[in-house]
Amino acid sequence: MEEQESAFYGNAKNDTQNKFADYLNKGDLVIACFGHSSDTEGEASDRTFALPEVDKKMLASLSGCKKPIIGVVNAGGNIEMQGWVPTLKGLIWAFYGGQEAGTAVGEALFGKINPSGKLPMTFEKKWEDNPAYNSYYDPDGDKHVAYTEGIFIGYRGYDKLKREVQYPFGYGLSYTTFKLSDLTVSKPNADGTVEVTCRLANTGKRDGAQVVQAYVGKTESSPVERPEKELRKFEKVFLQAGESTTVKMTLPKESFMYFDVNSTQFVTDPGTYNIMLGFSSRDIKIQKNIQY
Repeated sequence: MEEQESAFYGNAKNDTQNKFADYLNKGDLVIACFGHSSDTEGEASDRTFALPEVDKKMLASLSGCKKPIIGVVNAGGNIEMQGWVPTLKGLIWAFYGGQEAGTAVGEALFGKINPSGKLPMTFEKKWEDNPAYNSYYDPDGDKHVAYTEGIFIGYRGYDKLKREVQYPFGYGLSYTTFKLSDLTVSKPNADGTVEVTCRLANTGKRDGAQVVQAYVGKTESSPVERPEKELRKFEKVFLQAGESTTVKMTLPKESFMYFDVNSTQFVTDPGTYNIMLGFSSRDIKIQKNIQY
């Protein structure tokens, strides 16, 4: 297998790679499919943060290609991409789509559908950036690791560390553009709920869907350490090109509560809360403070 890969991809200095690049340059663009599979990723084992070696060689072989390159990645989670993502003109994270994955990716690539997926996790720039990096592995082999993140998992941890990320939680692009405006936030109702409304407009030339994400964060000190913001509600809205609509969301009382270990129950910490609406955890468009 290694000999076949070497013969096909070659290296940066041999004729095989040059011929491969020359062949690719005859097209309009290149769609490069790579990532992991059941051979390298699965339950009950950890894969590396890096790409498989064969994929590294394939991407290296594209260095002489002068055509736009679109990447399609199969992987259940993030992988190291600093060495190759700057060379791409577009990127689809396909995860593991099942039987019709090829059809779905093709329709998104060629514009038959307007993609509207959002990342359910944060993609760090490098594995060392992950909040769990120092407590993920079991170096002494005793089958025990320390859970050090506490409540600061995912985007909460990256916010606490003020760490720049590759792609934030909730991130996802579209062939159209959207605008959020006119945020209103009610005073707390008798049952503790808060009504949030805003205006969402499709400002582009394609029909499409956007996910309005509502985050809540305490602006003052609390009896316990709390995240900078927490996702408390979201609404996926489909709009035709040029269309706008009012989006309404009800934040339950639990949106403003935390678990008190002393009383072993969820409690409310009165004070000022920031209601933040946006398109990802790092793309907040409008916000407003309320007293709760």
